Amino acid sequence: MSNLRNLNRNGVPKACSILGMNFASHTERNKYFGLENHSLDLIEKRLARGWTEEQATGIAKPPSRARDRHGKPKPVTYRMFKEIDGTIYPDAPPGEFKIYQVLNKKNKKEYIGLTIQTIKDRLKGHFSEARNTKSNSKFHRAIRKYGEQSFKVSLIRNDATNYKELGNQEINEIKARDAIKKGYNISRGGDIGTGKTIIIDSKRFNSQSTAAMYYKIEPYNFNQRIAKLGWSPEEAAGIVKRPKYQHIEVKLGNKYFPNLKSAAESYGLDYKTLHARKLRGWTLKQMFNLESPPDDKQMTKKVIAGEFSFESQAAFARHLGISPALITKLKKKLTFDEIYKKYNITETTVKPDN
Repeated sequence: MSNLRNLNRNGVPKACSILGMNFASHTERNKYFGLENHSLDLIEKRLARGWTEEQATGIAKPPSRARDRHGKPKPVTYRMFKEIDGTIYPDAPPGEFKIYQVLNKKNKKEYIGLTIQTIKDRLKGHFSEARNTKSNSKFHRAIRKYGEQSFKVSLIRNDATNYKELGNQEINEIKARDAIKKGYNISRGGDIGTGKTIIIDSKRFNSQSTAAMYYKIEPYNFNQRIAKLGWSPEEAAGIVKRPKYQHIEVKLGNKYFPNLKSAAESYGLDYKTLHARKLRGWTLKQMFNLESPPDDKQMTKKVIAGEFSFESQAAFARHLGISPALITKLKKKLTFDEIYKKYNITETTVKPDN
């Protein structure tokens, strides 16, 4: 019955918006965020429980349930960092750089990994990824197939002096055990494994997760901002403020774009031109040349307001500091003289055209 809240009196789906994006219905919104198999009002329920919009849509991880004895979230994984050969890596005290094995007790296949967490916490992380994500890796498929109780973790070594050395140990261990062919590993490990370096504000990090923790951003949230929402690394890290226009999602046909700029790049159009068209009140299809532009005479003919002449409605709007679209609405009830008197709040003068 709660889903009826998402219909108007005539039973027609209600439009909705979240994260600066507009959707024609809750069904369309949920599908966009991969929540089509849940109740239509799932996001509303999450928001009511105090989740952020990013958390409610799945862009960010849910609020942490892991609390210390004071009720505060437990500290993040990476708290120390060290630059090695121009790249920033996680750092830890001696003895905390660990190579571990996760063994499937039923078929004796193994997974080799590295961590600076406790190995039990790292195993819990693998279990969580297998349960809560759509990961299709050999290891996560095996966890789902055999069950978490079929796997045990054990320490192989913890004598590395830094994270880069730890990565090299992982490479050697995977190779020695032939863990890609005979086990669950899918890459060679270390810096040449699944992690990709990333540069943010002239700093190079060995992985996106390290960069996220360096800037105190939850890694899942950081990765989703880049992969799902199209944010730049600096924006995802919170060191560059995103312009307001980038929060407006663009839908053209069956294609979705996280912002006007990415849509412009996809269609091979100049963003500044599109943005100017938007300010002049063009529709999306008109902006992207999918429909004829607005009445050319309306947008380009001279506007006379008192003793002043403007080359176009857009020029008139710029002078007053308002949008051409607002003028289009106002002139249904007001003359250009009246609009000028209402919005001309400066003493700036414009010479009449000769």
